[in-house]
Amino acid sequence: MTDGLLQAILENPADDSLRLVWADRADEQGDGARAEFIRLQVELARLPPPWKGPLEAYGLSCRGHTGH
Repeated sequence: MTDGLLQAILENPADDSLRLVWADRADEQGDGARAEFIRLQVELARLPPPWKGPLEAYGLSCRGHTGH
């Protein structure tokens, strides 16, 4: 992955399109599990508020996982 894309994601955390590009690149590099995880995070972030609370209570972040 490029450091420029990662920097853009960090500087624009609300821009899902950058995260989806990151997911596509992960897929291209054979890391389908990471790509799926990123896409799931994007979808979770788009859920309406009543659903976010219960998901976060189970430890599912709706935005910005930075670890591996």
